[in-house]
Order: sequence, then C-alpha cells, then structure tokens
Amino acid sequence: MAISLFWFLFIFHDETRAEDFCGMFVAIPLVYCLNSILTKKDYRKTSLILGISFGACLMIKFSIALMIGVMMLCFFIYSIRDKNGFASLSSMIIGCIAVCLPFIVFLLLKKAFIPFISEYFLTTSSTVTGDATYTATFDETPNKYTITWKNGDTTLETD
Repeated sequence: MAISLFWFLFIFHDETRAEDFCGMFVAIPLVYCLNSILTKKDYRKTSLILGISFGACLMIKFSIALMIGVMMLCFFIYSIRDKNGFASLSSMIIGCIAVCLPFIVFLLLKKAFIPFISEYFLTTSSTVTGDATYTATFDETPNKYTITWKNGDTTLETD
C-alpha cells in the first residue's frame, strides 16, 4: 500500500516540494519494517534501510526525518524484544553515516558546516516577529560573461 501511494502521488499532486522527494524514503522503509516484523527476519537490512532513509530525509527536510526517527525507534524497540537490538542499532547508524558523511565533509571543506547548521536547523525553525536584516558577502573576483546580440539567426554584436 505504501508503494502504491508513492506511485500514484504524481497523478494527484502537481507541484514539487521536499515532501515529494521524501515520499520514497518514507514508503520503502515502512514496507521493509512491516515485512521484517511479519517474517521475523532481515533486521539488519531493514535497519540499514531505515538509517539510509533517515539520513536522506535529514538532508532534504528534517521534520520528515523526525517522522522516520519515530519509525526507527519503534523498530529498534521491536528488535530489542527479539534480541537483535545491537545489530539493528549499528545498522541504522551505518546507514545514516553513509548518507550524511559526504555532505558533512563537503560542508566542512567549504567552511560552511556551521552556517548550514545555523540556517537549516535553527533559522528555519524560528519565527519572524519583526524586521529582519540580511547581509551579503562581497567577492572581489570579477565574473566575465559574453553577451551576444541576435536578431533571429543573425548575430548583431558580441560584447
């Protein structure tokens, strides 16, 4: 059912939002969780998929990652009951790190990790109650562009 909801989403929904990109990362782990609970096997595989989905949704929209976090917690508690808790937890962590680590390394290399955390998690969750001031950073490196003036297929001038 979860996969069919994702499949038919594009027929009923005509715009693109972060929720649309996260649909697959919510539907697939849901199917795997239900399958693992019913068959009582594939705990590691399901936990890895949950970790990957959590990491992907964390990079797309953190509020949806919270929803998957609840699914991860429920599956982790279930796996503890079946004495697979450590394997499930380690697989979830490995899946999440596999997705998030390249982004973290890139942001650290570009010296943008702290601004990313500040903007993505703190600023987006705060409410604007008054005037806001934004400051742009100036870069002295000039950009060079070639402008071509055309009339149909005829080139009039190139600057």
